Amino acid sequence: MASISILQSHQTIILNELGKRHLIIADAHIGFEERLIASGVSIPASIEEMSVRIERIILKENPDELLILGDLKYSIRKISRSEWRDVPLFLERVNKLVPTRIILGNHDGNLVRLIPDRIQVVDKPFLLIGRTCLMHGHTNVPVNAEECDNLIIGHVHPIYSRKGSPMTGNQVLLVLKVEKKDIWEETEGLINIYVIPSFNRDLTYSGFSTRSGRIISPILRKIKKKIIDARIFTVDGDMIGGLESIEHVLNEDI
Repeated sequence: MASISILQSHQTIILNELGKRHLIIADAHIGFEERLIASGVSIPASIEEMSVRIERIILKENPDELLILGDLKYSIRKISRSEWRDVPLFLERVNKLVPTRIILGNHDGNLVRLIPDRIQVVDKPFLLIGRTCLMHGHTNVPVNAEECDNLIIGHVHPIYSRKGSPMTGNQVLLVLKVEKKDIWEETEGLINIYVIPSFNRDLTYSGFSTRSGRIISPILRKIKKKIIDARIFTVDGDMIGGLESIEHVLNEDI
């Protein structure tokens, strides 16, 4: 039976399934700073902080593998100057410590040109590990995942946003429970959907998170009115809300 745990302060989780520990991150968006620089805003590059943090997590948690759930880079189709430089460096650093697999996201166009030979790219937009399905989150759930008990996605960059709340602006992790029939017709049972925050802590700027005002995942759009239970966690693992508060993360009428 799978167990999923939040790693405190690290915008990531550990999946224990089939006797192995899978460290899961999503949405590093290496090179995103170039968009801000083009607008006249200069911020320090996030690549070194992310590289040091992931190395520390790997050394502490000793996972069997690292799974990157898409959007490792920022540019959608092209490869920017900083991506040419920083993506291979990031992957080389982590792959020296642990085997690494990547599920491609919508920002990962031409990413294969940057990936060292020893790193595996999953040949589908999803990966099944036991009864857990892992995806980036920008596509619909595959039909052959209907036996899964858990679905883990990134893509959304969930941020808590409630007027007057001291938690506003903080990254959060969502655990949503829905009936399988609301995803796959004529399928019985329940499934837990884990929506993990972006590994890049700088993606709390306007336009890089759910505060942009629409639900960008087709999975969440499909089930948004049918969520039967929800838990909202900070990246430290503290629960700060339930179903009554989901509107403060998924900023559409649900």
